[in-house]
Amino acid sequence: MVEYDPKLIYEFADRLYKKAKYIIATYVIVGFLSGLLIGGVIGYSVIKALEFGIIFGPILGVAIGYEMGAEKVFELKLKAQTALCQLKIEENIRKL
Repeated sequence: MVEYDPKLIYEFADRLYKKAKYIIATYVIVGFLSGLLIGGVIGYSVIKALEFGIIFGPILGVAIGYEMGAEKVFELKLKAQTALCQLKIEENIRKL
């Protein structure tokens, strides 16, 4: 039978916070590169202004990447805090 180990929950929360530390940067870099590629293609083929697409594509990509990354970070931190809250509830119940 598996035994209860509160250290595992602390480690889980710690890992989520470490993971969250790099999420925004990763999403911003991917957004920049995607925006550069998509903006270049659209700028060259659709509006015949490559410079326009190369300038505004990455800006839009970074903005979208930042928003997506910030949302993911929030979800990870909320998940960590929920686990810690449940652990504290359990610890307080054991004291009764």
